[in-house]
Order: sequence, then structure tokens, then C-alpha cells
Amino acid sequence: MFQKYRLLAIFLIFGLFISCSSSPKRQMEVTDTYNKTVQVYQSANSSLNSGKIIEAGNSLRNAYDWAISIDAKDLLCRICLSCISFGFSAERQIGADYSKIFYVQGKSENVLNFDSRTLLSMARDYASLSRNAEQLEAACAIYEALIVMRQGASDSELRKAAEKLEGVEKHLFRDPYYDAYLQRVRGDLYVKTQNYNLAEKAYLRAISIHTNNRYLDEVSVDWYNLSRCRSKNGDKKGAVLAVENALKYDKDAENTYAIASDYFARAVILMKEPVSENQKKKAVADAVWASKVYRTGGFYQQAEECVKYAERIEGPGQKN
Repeated sequence: MFQKYRLLAIFLIFGLFISCSSSPKRQMEVTDTYNKTVQVYQSANSSLNSGKIIEAGNSLRNAYDWAISIDAKDLLCRICLSCISFGFSAERQIGADYSKIFYVQGKSENVLNFDSRTLLSMARDYASLSRNAEQLEAACAIYEALIVMRQGASDSELRKAAEKLEGVEKHLFRDPYYDAYLQRVRGDLYVKTQNYNLAEKAYLRAISIHTNNRYLDEVSVDWYNLSRCRSKNGDKKGAVLAVENALKYDKDAENTYAIASDYFARAVILMKEPVSENQKKKAVADAVWASKVYRTGGFYQQAEECVKYAERIEGPGQKN
């Protein structure tokens, strides 16, 4: 009898040990950290689209550290890629030494300190170690094309970059964010080589994917780029319509930086020849309004540029 109860006690203790070792609490903690990291990473991308460089940089740095803490190679790849876009935007707004703003004493590694080529190499390393290696490597090709454009490549190099994107496109159909982004960057490449009709098709494809998947911040950028493409191609009316679509989405998103950019872009488009007196007046009004919107968001340099543009349109001795 004693032996029987002893065996029963052993089985009960063993069962309790097994139930505890499943550790549902720890699994929840890992999931929570991953989800938090994704949210902060997405917030960084949104901040970039809104011109909020400091917020974007802090979010990317935190997301990178958290992704390392849970060994999330897929997220680390995506974060490194977004850091490439961040670097380009920060350099435009702040200057080449922008990384000094984000220096933290005691930090062994600050992802914001790396140049674009290093970040691309890091992203590819993380991609190769992830579960979605083929898909993420295709995403890396998009950012390689961005770097090529940024470094003033020749037309032949730009065409090669566009061809490479065509080759990897098939790997991104399950990832609408990068699929649409590929279309946009392809459009940018075509604009650089003055293939405006192909560029328009690429932008419209990006708009369709982003709209269907409700990436509202991104679809406004697509419309903005399409407007620029049409303007360069001499389609003034189409360019105005496109930038007005961008403005609609940016208003819905309450994106101050983008709203101001849209008004200023319309002012520039309206001043393309031929220009009527009515268009000239609208361009001045748009530039002045853009300066006011920029100023409310703290974008003082952009606001001043808009004021100077309005003054150039009006001519000497005129007041806006």
C-alpha cells in the first residue's frame, strides 16, 4: 500500500513539474516584447513620413535593441533597412553629423551611427538567418536601389537596379508593404532615367497595393511621387490632381509635414509654363499657406523657403 501511494505522489509531482515547465508566462513575455517592438518600428516609419526625425531615430534605436534582446532576426533586418531611409532623411534635415544627436553614454552599439552600405550589409546578414530569407533579401534589393540613386549613379546603373527589382518582385507578393515600396522605388528609378510612362505605371501599382492594404501614410507618398513624375513629363493638370490626392490622404492622417509639402508642391507645379495670372495667385497662396503649416510643426527652415518662393513669384516690391 505504501509503495502504491509513493508511486502516486511521484506521478503527481512529475505532472506538476511538466505543467510548470511549459512556462506560459515566459511565452507571453516574449510575445509582448515582439509585439511592442513591431509597434515601435511601425511608429518610427510613420514618424519618418511625418518629418519627425528625432522621434523616428529614438524609436528605431529602441526597436533595434529590443529586437536583439529577443533574437528577432526578421525584425532586425527590417529595422536596419528603415535606418537607411532614416539616415537619408536625417542628413537632409539635420546634416551629415546627425548621429551625434542620438549618442547615449555607455551604448555599445547605436544602429543610427552606421552608414547606408553597412546597414544594408547588416540587413542581409540578418535576412540570411531569418525564417523569411528569400523575402527579406528581396526587400534588401529595394534599399540597394535607393543607395544607388542616392550616390548619383549613371543611367546604365539605374537601369540595372530597375532590372534587379523586376527579378526579385515575385518574392514579395505576400508582403504588401515591401511589394508596394518596390513599385515606388522602381518608379523613382524610371523618373531618373526619364521613362515617365513606365514610372507612372509603377506608381499607380504602388498606390493600388498601399490603398488595398490601408497603408494610408504610404499611399500619400505614392501620389506625391506620381505628381512629381507627371510634372516632369509635362502633364501639369495630371500633376495637380495627383498632389491633391496626396493632400487628401495627408489631411486624413493629420500629417503636418506632408500637408505643407503638398501645398508647396502644388505651388511649384502651378508655376510650370504656361502660367495664367489666376494660377500665379494660387501658387502664391499655396506657398504662403505651406509656410504657415510648416511653422506650426516646428519646421522653420522649410517655412522660410516657402515664404521666399512666394516672394519670388510676386516680384520685387510686392507683399504676400
